[in-house]
Amino acid sequence: MNKTLEDKLSELPEEQQEKIKKRAAELIQEWEEYVESMGSIMGTVEQMADEMAQELKRLVKKCDKQATILKHVFPEQSNSLFICGQSETINNLGLPENILICPKYGSDVIISYKKDLKE
Repeated sequence: MNKTLEDKLSELPEEQQEKIKKRAAELIQEWEEYVESMGSIMGTVEQMADEMAQELKRLVKKCDKQATILKHVFPEQSNSLFICGQSETINNLGLPENILICPKYGSDVIISYKKDLKE
């Protein structure tokens, strides 16, 4: 017949039984503390992951804006349209009444856009 752990423990001297029970209680306490600490670590890891995702989104947005700026600063490399001139007439907002747009660097075509909004 197989003896259970409790049967085997009861066969030991009282002093050894107490030591084993005490050590078992210590191990259970250590395990509970470990599990609790892992829960707080996981919460911290999740929070850090959320913060990193937000920061990554912010940086991607910033890179997109900078890419747009560079595209228009160096139209000869990006083949992007660019403002190539403006009229001398300036409105009360400091904007020209007409602007000239070149659709692609090196193009012989220039398109004039006139302000159409009422002030």
